[in-house]
Amino acid sequence: MEMPNDNILEKIRALLRLASDSGATEHEASLAMERAQALLLKHNLDMADIDVKDDGFSFEVLDEEFNIGKANWRSTLLGMIARQNFCRVITHTGTGRPPSIIGRKYNIEVVQELSLWLAGQLDSLVMADINAREFLGEFVDRTWKDSFLYGAINRIKERLIEANSNNDGQTQALVVCLDEENNSFIKDAYPNLGSRSYSILNAEAYNQGVSAGNTVSVMPSRRQVR
Repeated sequence: MEMPNDNILEKIRALLRLASDSGATEHEASLAMERAQALLLKHNLDMADIDVKDDGFSFEVLDEEFNIGKANWRSTLLGMIARQNFCRVITHTGTGRPPSIIGRKYNIEVVQELSLWLAGQLDSLVMADINAREFLGEFVDRTWKDSFLYGAINRIKERLIEANSNNDGQTQALVVCLDEENNSFIKDAYPNLGSRSYSILNAEAYNQGVSAGNTVSVMPSRRQVR
């Protein structure tokens, strides 16, 4: 295989540096990483060819446990965000262990940051809704709270899909490539995965959550343009 010229290699290095720059906005960092990965695919390269060891980059698939909290909705939120950022989540039901995020290091970091950012907002939204209803003398049970949160999470998912929509061939090839990587890792590391259970939801609370999901900021504050 003929190696691309130095200009292509340096362009990829520059994009990777931008993707890891804490001063970059979420959009800038995501776009830089997407372009870098597209160039790697186009020229049939891997990270060994780019030589960015000093920058701490790796394309190895990792398994990192992440404690986002014990509530089921938090694991659901984590799994949804992971799917939108080229990762997968494995929950260790009944073990006391936090969920595992499966994916490449830089994608895992995005999932962790965005999950905490969104979880904090959802906590505030659901408590405001509960307090308002209890002030009016309404009884709010666990089903209402969970339904509200799952509605909000589903709406956030739709917004992330809309924001990340891109149907060009290179992006689709990247999605397929990373999905295959993650699925292969999970198959080897977790050969006996069980199925998930589902909860009965309150339709009114779910719809209230969907509306609340429109008010959530999907960009962490440190990534926002100042």
